[in-house]
Amino acid sequence: AAAAGLLLFRAFPWRRAAAWALARPRWRAAALYFLFLAHFVRIFLEETVSLFHAWRLAYPRRWRRGGWRALGHATASLFPRTLRRAERFYAALLVKGLAA
Repeated sequence: AAAAGLLLFRAFPWRRAAAWALARPRWRAAALYFLFLAHFVRIFLEETVSLFHAWRLAYPRRWRRGGWRALGHATASLFPRTLRRAERFYAALLVKGLAA
């Protein structure tokens, strides 16, 4: 799922689509929603890559004892880490007056 999300995220021309949509008042709300969504997808993918690298450094020989358990713990910590980053982003939007 992360690989498919990364391919979709990389393939879609976000900047060009955002510039086009933000210039039109009718499409502005939808553009802001999808830019917000793109930011959270990037946060999720960055955390996934970070956890995978940490797991590979902790268990270079993945197929030995404890490797799968470590992968399970790394995966379980993905969602709280992503949630903390998302909360910081939302707090920044509140400070700027962009969030409701």
